[in-house]
Amino acid sequence: MKFEYSAVVVVDSSTASALQSQARIFVNQNFTSGKSVIQMDDTISHTIIGNGNFDVHVKALGGTYAGGHVDFQFKLEFRNGKFRYTFSRFEHSGDLSYKYSGGLLTSEKPACGTFNMIKKQWREIKMETDSKTKHLIDGLTVFLKNHPAADTF
Repeated sequence: MKFEYSAVVVVDSSTASALQSQARIFVNQNFTSGKSVIQMDDTISHTIIGNGNFDVHVKALGGTYAGGHVDFQFKLEFRNGKFRYTFSRFEHSGDLSYKYSGGLLTSEKPACGTFNMIKKQWREIKMETDSKTKHLIDGLTVFLKNHPAADTF
């Protein structure tokens, strides 16, 4: 699995400003604190850069348990009639409930070693990350296509 997702999506009859405005709404609705997620929101270059994360789970002893979280970066670039998304730099970190950190998901083995996190758990974290990222991208694409914003009201 490669952990960089990027594509250009055509959104007919939308200005770059309108798409960027709608993307801000999407981020605010889909992240716990949209304001702290967005690191840069440039209305001149029509670019939003941010950092997000989501929880992941691991299976052990016949059950499914909290498995830390995965941090990632995203970049959204807007032009009249289209936008480009890029999601990258996925990194697994442990937390209070799961103390082992796998590190960058592009690594074959977890940074904490396969004694602390078996290969199957590492693979499951990667698969869950892939699924959640694709779900987020699908949601963004549908939202921007179905919620065209006018520059004025």
